[in-house]
Amino acid sequence: MSSMLQVSYFLLCALIVAQWALLHELVREVAEIRRKVGRSGVEEQALSKTLGERVPSFSAPVLGSCDTLTDRNLLGKRTSLLFVDPVDATSDSGSRHLTSILHLLWHQFEKSLCVVCRGPRAVCERFCSYYGMNHEDGAVRVLLDEHGTLSQLLHVTSLPAAVVVSEDGSVSKFGTATRAEAA
Repeated sequence: MSSMLQVSYFLLCALIVAQWALLHELVREVAEIRRKVGRSGVEEQALSKTLGERVPSFSAPVLGSCDTLTDRNLLGKRTSLLFVDPVDATSDSGSRHLTSILHLLWHQFEKSLCVVCRGPRAVCERFCSYYGMNHEDGAVRVLLDEHGTLSQLLHVTSLPAAVVVSEDGSVSKFGTATRAEAA
């Protein structure tokens, strides 16, 4: 019995070390992304216009369902809107970075993370399939921003970008996805 306990303890320690190594790699990748991605002058202007303001009225279809998400659905809980370009997000480099960003935002916001896919419906559906996002599991809602209307309302100019909406419906953070999630 004692040897089985020792083996079990060893396996548990090995699992903890493996998880630490994975987390360390994710943190390193996010730091690299933060270093590489800076704000443009246009993004700085949008930032000054957007922070602290109430999210404008909007409605966007939720991919894979008949549901529509509106600005009113954001009230009462802190929510992150992650704006993505579905074509760039499925490229090799874009995929690795977006996976890290999604992982961090998911752990920060749990069921209050919405991915806003800016592009045609068919391309966004392929994006959802690529990342295994579907409406049935409810893990991440994917909003369709086919014509860029929601992006324009929130002054999102470069992708990926994140807009964090506070419980009262105002924008509390805004910017490149790696900057906006850092809180």
